[in-house]
Amino acid sequence: MPSLTVRWFFPGLVVRVAKDFSDFDGQAIVAGEILHIVDETFFPYEDGITLIAEKTIRLSGNVDDNAVVLDNGGNAFFEPVRCLDSARACLKLIDSYWELPQVHDAEHAREVRADIDIASAWLQNHQPGDAPPNCTTLAFVGQMFPMQPALRVLIPLLFGLLPG
Repeated sequence: MPSLTVRWFFPGLVVRVAKDFSDFDGQAIVAGEILHIVDETFFPYEDGITLIAEKTIRLSGNVDDNAVVLDNGGNAFFEPVRCLDSARACLKLIDSYWELPQVHDAEHAREVRADIDIASAWLQNHQPGDAPPNCTTLAFVGQMFPMQPALRVLIPLLFGLLPG
């Protein structure tokens, strides 16, 4: 599973709390909790993020203990959960970016889109026990989309979220 900073969380993503921590308001967030992200907002005056899920979690980049949680290096605090809901939400977000001309006209976009379409078809026709497809164009993805770094994160994440 690719490492996912909290700043890239999106509605529909399901995460498991991997390590206990306290948020900006001192609320205890306990390892093992499953959170279904409904919304996230940026609060610039605190360089922070508010996550809306089963609970509201506020994290400030100006607080050292929160900054490391926001970074979420190696998914140390929040682990994305491999599930159909997360993968579908990720695909929907990718599709919204794909409408931009600088994305769908990028070099190798056709090859990358073919992989995304294979994942989309798999999600639509998924049967228990079906092996998820692999992304054969990850080498291109890392070089593409200089103006849309989200896609360099979201496309590998999509394939990591597909349950197997």
